[in-house]
Amino acid sequence: MEAAMGSITTRPKAVTKGAITGPKEEKKVKKERKVISISGEDYRKLKLYAAEQGITITDAFTRIVENSTIL
Repeated sequence: MEAAMGSITTRPKAVTKGAITGPKEEKKVKKERKVISISGEDYRKLKLYAAEQGITITDAFTRIVENSTIL
């Protein structure tokens, strides 16, 4: 038994440096996002304005930022 155990050797670790890993994935371009804080009452006003104009709340906020005369 001792002779059999003495002949067992471990396999050397494979070298992975420079191994083929496949095509590199392209980084996805993420749209820049901004977070704002608004009171519940102002949010309802903004939501009502957006509904009257037939636009999204995001578009309504963008209009307000670009044209402060709406305020």
